[in-house]
Amino acid sequence: SLKVEQKIIYENKSNKTLYSIILQDWNNSYSSKSSKLAERFLEDFQTKFNFANKADWSYTTIHKIETSNNEPLIYKRIETDILKVEFVNGIKPNSKVEFNLNYTIKPPSSKFNGYGINSSKNLYLKEWLILPAPYLNNKWEYYSNKNINDQFVEPFSIDFEFDVPKKYNVFSELDETEKNEFNSKKIIRFQGNSITETKTVITKSKKFTTTKTDQFTLLTDIKGNGIPSLTEALVIDKITKFIESELGEYPFEKLFVTNTDYKYNQLYGLNQLPKFLRPFSELSIYEIKLLKTCLNGYLKNTLRTNPRKDYWLNDGLQIYYLMKYIETYYPDEKLIGKISEIWGINTTYIAKQSLNHQFQLFSDQTIRINKDQNLKTPKDSLILFNLNITNKYKSGLYLNYLSDFIGQNKFENSLKSYIKNSSSNYETSSKFIHRLENETNNNLTWFESNFINQKDFHDTKICKVKKGHDSINIKVSSNLNDTPLKLTLKSKNATLQSKWVKYNNTTENVYSFKNNSVEKIELNSSPKLPEFNYKNNYKKLNSIFNKPVSLRLFKDLENPEQNQIFYEPVIEYRNIYDGLTISNRFFNKAIFPKKYEYIFVPKYSLNSKSVTGSGRISFNKYFKNSNLYYLNFHVYGGYSSYAENAFIRKFTPSLDFYFRNFTNLRSNKYHRLNFKLMSFNKDLSEEVSKEDYLKYNIFNANYLISNNNLINDLKFKTDFQYHNEFSKLSVTLEFRKLSKHNRQNNIRLYSGIFLNNQIPQDNDYFSFALDRPTDYLFNYNYFGRSEDSGIFTQQYIAAEGGFKSFLEPSFANQWITTLNGSTSIWRYFEVYGDIGLVKNRYSKAKFVYDSGVRLNILQDYVELYFPVYSNLGFEITQTDYSSRVRFILTLDFSTISKLFSRRWL
Repeated sequence: SLKVEQKIIYENKSNKTLYSIILQDWNNSYSSKSSKLAERFLEDFQTKFNFANKADWSYTTIHKIETSNNEPLIYKRIETDILKVEFVNGIKPNSKVEFNLNYTIKPPSSKFNGYGINSSKNLYLKEWLILPAPYLNNKWEYYSNKNINDQFVEPFSIDFEFDVPKKYNVFSELDETEKNEFNSKKIIRFQGNSITETKTVITKSKKFTTTKTDQFTLLTDIKGNGIPSLTEALVIDKITKFIESELGEYPFEKLFVTNTDYKYNQLYGLNQLPKFLRPFSELSIYEIKLLKTCLNGYLKNTLRTNPRKDYWLNDGLQIYYLMKYIETYYPDEKLIGKISEIWGINTTYIAKQSLNHQFQLFSDQTIRINKDQNLKTPKDSLILFNLNITNKYKSGLYLNYLSDFIGQNKFENSLKSYIKNSSSNYETSSKFIHRLENETNNNLTWFESNFINQKDFHDTKICKVKKGHDSINIKVSSNLNDTPLKLTLKSKNATLQSKWVKYNNTTENVYSFKNNSVEKIELNSSPKLPEFNYKNNYKKLNSIFNKPVSLRLFKDLENPEQNQIFYEPVIEYRNIYDGLTISNRFFNKAIFPKKYEYIFVPKYSLNSKSVTGSGRISFNKYFKNSNLYYLNFHVYGGYSSYAENAFIRKFTPSLDFYFRNFTNLRSNKYHRLNFKLMSFNKDLSEEVSKEDYLKYNIFNANYLISNNNLINDLKFKTDFQYHNEFSKLSVTLEFRKLSKHNRQNNIRLYSGIFLNNQIPQDNDYFSFALDRPTDYLFNYNYFGRSEDSGIFTQQYIAAEGGFKSFLEPSFANQWITTLNGSTSIWRYFEVYGDIGLVKNRYSKAKFVYDSGVRLNILQDYVELYFPVYSNLGFEITQTDYSSRVRFILTLDFSTISKLFSRRWL
């Protein structure tokens, strides 16, 4: 614990009398499962806080808050980590008040986010002191801790001392003014002026190194693997010189950065790979890692903006100068590092991209799946991918675009003076844009309206090129009104001319250039804007094909100047009839989704000695700022084995509408409406009865509501099917809850009814299944769908009745209602139970039930079910018990990958 005696001298700089002060006590945000911090952990699918022992939590115990005359002050918690202190007589404008606090801090475990107390009893303190919130524009600016490292305080001065056991060392970027040692303890005094945080480390080790340079002193525990100390010192000197030459003189003597700071502000990419797979040298990784952390620390200590509402400039400048550093010192470094030198890979488009292309690449990620959020979105409303990656990289690209437009020197000189002015005062990013306007005589309203407050996908394109004898007329279009666009004219080997033109949606936007052997025209190619479609930004003049077809082995980045067709040899196992299949996928989808996509997969099956395969053509349409955010129309055709020496031909046109709350992308709730018409043509086989339907068409409409969360996971689906001999309707409700004791409870309700059924009584092909669906729509990945015995009949698909035991009647041709439930008892072990009513025509409804033990190794992916008791009695004592055990096994990588991406996207 830390016992704190604190005096606050608060000056009212507003023009109003204040009768209360808001204090931020973010250490106490770790004290409750109902805090905003606890909610945030759960939203990000992290259980480490909510299911931790209470001993790992933290809290602040306030003993007293009183005036300088020892008179108690009234205070209360208005949030878990926010205090309100009342002043009866008020604090008049331009006057000061002095009051004292006495409290004890129990810090959190460092396993939550790296800050707090670790297993070695070392303390990494950040956002730990109780500090006043800013009072700006006649209101208090405060918010709770949400684990995004963004506490907002106005610059303050501080004078404090630590009284610690003698074996501990205290590290801080504040100035150490006094140090005294006694028999068993030491007292160390620190001071700081115009600061905004009091990050401090109290540790028994001395792993922090202090490097004094001509610019400032760097205190850090960031180390390079196997890099000599002298080399580290040279790198530090190189980085500090770069930072001060670009951003101006650092106003403090010391910059303190830690490995934990870097983990909050990482550079994501191939450097996340294990050491033996990394394509970059340890020296370059160390250098870029240290540079990014130092840039973040420098800007955080000098650029005083609201870190939750106005964060984009700080984030963008980190990336802007990181890009400049890479361009200066690593101009030849490629995006995939040494991998780009491997024969075969060296011809790919991705291998030719510079290291700085990563910022463009990651910026495109959420744009292409319509999860892009503009830079004015509050930081706590960003999805994790945008928070940690996309919005930072996009900000840097926008600033790079702005710098190129107004001139790099003008941009950077204006930035230096802005930082200097804001180092002791609160500023806004808008003031920086206005400063640029005044100093460069440019109207930059387009930058804020189209880039910062972006409301639609960026789209710029070359519409038409008319080539004359000595001139070229170029017509462009854009949804970025009043925004400057850069046109570049190139010959075969050189850039002939680059010119900024201003697009206006009220004019024709045709621009004329001299024809000096121009062969290619580019729009916004360098610097690039993040756009949904880059292909319409290029035009070749002396070529029959504007974008020639390129056949590429394996998936690559999209080359906007080519029409790429990718092919991938694949060996996979789908079912026992085909066994291993050797296939070659032909497709046009690069790493990111496209508007029009196709994939054709011819296969050769080693078991059936036959050629099978499938194909799919899709149209994708995304809608920004609309609850209808995605529309997909596709046509699928397939030919595959469904039994021994028997095949099925399936043809399906399908239309999907996806809905969500576009104002809250952090919500996992979405709706899907699907219509499809399915046509099936089956071969007759020995295993399949002649009475089974061999050719049939079914219209299917279904509506799904899904809200996938860690604690409460809810899915609701209605399904309607129509065939000329039957129509049926079903509803499925699934609810999964994780209790406060980390116990998982699952409930699934299924109910289906035939609205009309003219199928013969003895044919259950289209009937509702109790324990093993016939899957006449061929939606499920059965390993042996036509088997009557053997292990493949034990594959469990959580569909229709959802029973695990094989009971009679196993089908219902009139109606069925079942309830499936399970609850965890210890780690991966759960108990399950199913009950239901099965009703067939001309017979009474029958009550069925089963129960057993579920081994939940990986939810929905790897599971085992061991029946215990059912209508059949104690199944565990019966001789053929091994044939009753059911299993779930998912081998599809694309399905498994969703498990790891859910917290990010």
